[in-house]
Amino acid sequence: AAVYQYMRLIGYPREKIAVLTTYNGQRHLLVDVISARTAWNPSLGLPSRISTVDKYQGQENDFILLSLVRSKAIGHLRDIRRMIVALSRARLGLYVFGRASILSASPELGPVLDLLTTDRPTNLILTDNENFR
Repeated sequence: AAVYQYMRLIGYPREKIAVLTTYNGQRHLLVDVISARTAWNPSLGLPSRISTVDKYQGQENDFILLSLVRSKAIGHLRDIRRMIVALSRARLGLYVFGRASILSASPELGPVLDLLTTDRPTNLILTDNENFR
């Protein structure tokens, strides 16, 4: 929710941002949290979509906030087809949230994580004077 708020505050259009997760329970939580923090404020509003990866097949957006957050085990994140859908929905920017130690321990996801993090920051970095335009 905080990254979405930050993106809106620096000028990213809400209709160009989608929030995805692989679990329906997590989707409900994200809807509740983002609604409580942003829906009341017309300058923030809600993202264009808060959805599960499975329901987002065939769709895309400029910026995707993807939650792969798990507490202990990978679960059905091991399904490589689901990961292909999740990682291919963003046209301009993909922000992936999850515990790297859990994701990299998976034989299916480890190589994907290595590819995504090679020569790229693995920590969220906020830049002064950053603007959407």
